[in-house]
Amino acid sequence: MNKTTDRFTKGLRLLVMAALLVGLVLGVGPHPRLAAAQAPKMYVANTITNTVSQADLDGTGGVSLGNLNGTLYGPRGIALDVAAGKMYVTNAANNTVSQANLDGTGGVSLGNLNSTLSMPVGIALGLAQEPGPPPEPVGGIVVPVDRLGLVAPWLGLAALISLAALTVAVVRRRRGS
Repeated sequence: MNKTTDRFTKGLRLLVMAALLVGLVLGVGPHPRLAAAQAPKMYVANTITNTVSQADLDGTGGVSLGNLNGTLYGPRGIALDVAAGKMYVTNAANNTVSQANLDGTGGVSLGNLNSTLSMPVGIALGLAQEPGPPPEPVGGIVVPVDRLGLVAPWLGLAALISLAALTVAVVRRRRGS
C-alpha cells in the first residue's frame, strides 16, 4: 500500500469510529420499554424429580427452577400470581402447598392448610381484580417516541458522508488532481 491509501484507510477508520460515537452520544438503540419486554413463560410441575421447569410458550428456553428450596414433594398443580411475582405449587406426596418467586428462588412451604389437604393435584388463585391498563390498541403497543433517537442515525450518516467527502477532497488536493 502507498502512503495515500494508508492515509485514506486511517481516515475511513476514524470516520466510522466518529459515526459510531455520534450514535452512542445521541442514544441510538432500542427503546428501554421494548428492551425490557420479556416473553411469557410456562411452568411445569415434575412429579418424579420434585422440580419445576420453566420455558417460553413455544417450548424453547427450558430451564429447571429446581425444588424451590427443598419444599417440593410430588408436585402436581401450579398457579401463578404474576403481578406479585409468585408461584404456588401443590405437593400431593406430603399434602402441602409451596410458594416461591417466579424464578424459583425464595421457596417456602405454606403447610397443609390446617390439615385440609389430601393429595392435592390442582390449585387456583382467587385474585382480586384490580383496574388494569387500558386495552392495547389494534396494531400493537404504543411506545413513546424518542425524537432524538429517531434522528440520531441520520445525523450519524450525515457526519459519515461529510467526513468521507472531506477525506476525498484532502486526498485529491495532496495528489494535485
